This record gives sequence, structure tokens and C-alpha cells, in this order.
Amino acid sequence: MICAPRDARKATVWGQVGSGSSEQAVVAFGPGETREIALRVPAQTTSPGRLMGRVFDAQTKDAITTAAVTVAGRPAAVESDRWGRFILTGVPAGPNELQVRRLGYAPLSHTINVKPGLATEVEIGLVPDPVEMEPLVATTTWSPRLEARGFYERRYWGEMLGIGEFITRDYLERWQPYHISQLLSNHTRLRPRLLSARRGPRVRAADCLTIYLDSMNVSNLPINTIAVPSEVAGVEVYRAPVSLPTGLMRFHSGCNLVLIWTK
Repeated sequence: MICAPRDARKATVWGQVGSGSSEQAVVAFGPGETREIALRVPAQTTSPGRLMGRVFDAQTKDAITTAAVTVAGRPAAVESDRWGRFILTGVPAGPNELQVRRLGYAPLSHTINVKPGLATEVEIGLVPDPVEMEPLVATTTWSPRLEARGFYERRYWGEMLGIGEFITRDYLERWQPYHISQLLSNHTRLRPRLLSARRGPRVRAADCLTIYLDSMNVSNLPINTIAVPSEVAGVEVYRAPVSLPTGLMRFHSGCNLVLIWTK
């Protein structure tokens, strides 16, 4: 099953078995249509990795569409979508030369070290040609535990559609909050008074808060005893009455929802 925006008419898919993945394929579809596609996951002694990222204008920060993205030795390139996003699967582990081309921009070649079986996130800032400045490339390796829990897929769609807030380990290491209440009150749009709220029969959905730690409801525990920020790998926040992604319906309570995932 593919969950996508209503106006989407195609999706990039790939097969995943353990840490191995197939080559990706682009599937066209319409609302309610069914498609079948065969995806072959090759047996390899060293599992390939994935490159997932965004291409943007280094000056304006606007997304760049239809940029051709590939790695050296790959038979074909993929194109960035209207949000500048792209996915490359089945990338050999180890150093790979990432190549990005777009008419009107200086071409980019950059060596990326791909971890076996893991996804590496790449931010690529292309420079308008012939402007004299260096291109921008930033990489982040995804946590396999968060990826297995669907965190990155929900963040991908959530950030594009404006559903939810997402805090990653990189963000936590940069800001280093002392405790969970400080993390939620200073680094999300939740109102601080919600951090001590409890759901009751007369409490509005917008004024109550439900908290899960690794899928366990911990709403009745003192918030700063739940975990310490150094143990946290990622945080998701969904404010009522937003509709939750399909994979999170088991957490539905009608309240503001916080999901805390540990390392």
C-alpha cells in the first residue's frame, strides 16, 4: 500500500529484505488503482546502502526539480521531484562519487561514503552557473532503528504536507537540552502548560497530551522521569486535531501526541 498526497500520480518504490535492497522503480498510479511490480533483491556479501536527499539552490534555498542525480558507474540517473527530493537505492557500500546535473547550474561531483545496509541523507546546494561559489553538500546517516519504525518516511511526508514536527538525533546533539520538558517546551510548538496536562472527561483535545516512549504509553509518569535527552534518537509531535499518518492510528487518543524513540 502506498500513502501519498492526493495529487500524486507516481511513486518511487524498491524492495527491502533485511539490510539489502533492490534497484528502484517508478510506478504510475491513480486513486484506488492497483499495480503489481517485481522487485529483485540480489544476494550480496556486502549489503548496499541508500542515498536519500534534497537538491536546492545554494543562493535562494528553493527546491530544484528535475536535477539528474546518480553515482559513478550506475547505468541511469534519477530526477529530483518538485520538492527537490530524490532516492537512490542499491548503492554499493563504501566511497561513491555522487554526481548531480541540472541545466543552469554548475555540475557537482562529491564523494559520499555509503554505509552497508543504511540510508544516508544528503543535502545538495547547487550553484547557478556561472556564479563563483562552492556547492553545498551535507550528509547524515540514518538510525536503522528509527528507519525500521517508519520515522524517516513519516518525516519525509510530514515536512512536505505540514503534518507533525520531527526532531532528530543531530538536532538534539546540537542543542543539548537538559531534560524532556525543556526539549518539548523550547524546541516544539507545544504550549508549555500542556507538559503537565492530563486527559480527563472535561479536558478539550487541544488541551491534553499523550506521550509514548518506544510504543509504551507513559502519559501518567512525571515527564522528566520518562527518559533523558541523551538516550533519545528521535521525537515526533502531532498536535490535535491533526489526522495521524496511517501507521500511527494505534496511538490515536484525540489528544496532542508525542512519540519519543530511544537509541
